[in-house]
Amino acid sequence: MQNVTKNQIHAAMRALVKRIGQEAAAQHICDWHGDDDSRLSFHRSDLSMKMNDKRAWTAFDIIALEDALGRYSVTAIFQGRVATDEGPAPDLMQGLASAMKESGEATAAALTAIASGNASDMAKAAVEWREAVEAFQSFMPAFDVVPDAAAIPMRGGVR
Repeated sequence: MQNVTKNQIHAAMRALVKRIGQEAAAQHICDWHGDDDSRLSFHRSDLSMKMNDKRAWTAFDIIALEDALGRYSVTAIFQGRVATDEGPAPDLMQGLASAMKESGEATAAALTAIASGNASDMAKAAVEWREAVEAFQSFMPAFDVVPDAAAIPMRGGVR
């Protein structure tokens, strides 16, 4: 079971708002809240306060944005609090350690392949890099990152 912090929820909600845009997020939250009950009403200025951590996110806010985007990152954080039939929620540090280990092995294999120029070493390096990519991709959902969208162009436009 993982502890959930206010900062985790806040960061995940900010990520959802940034993904959809502040105006659209405010509209979705307003639509979800409706205006039939003043206790539950939502004003666009409330979003700014929440983005700046001056007000707490409500369950209604979470549901509205997750449903609008079809991404359930906050719900996933909450689910991490509870052990499932499959065992406890994955440990983020263990996931990072595994990804870093695979990355190190891939780097070592690539250096060996470059130095030798041997086709067999090149094939081994390719296998190691695939394993490293898989390790990082399995770890990335914990941070609400879509692997395909995570590619950041390197300097000079090389991907």
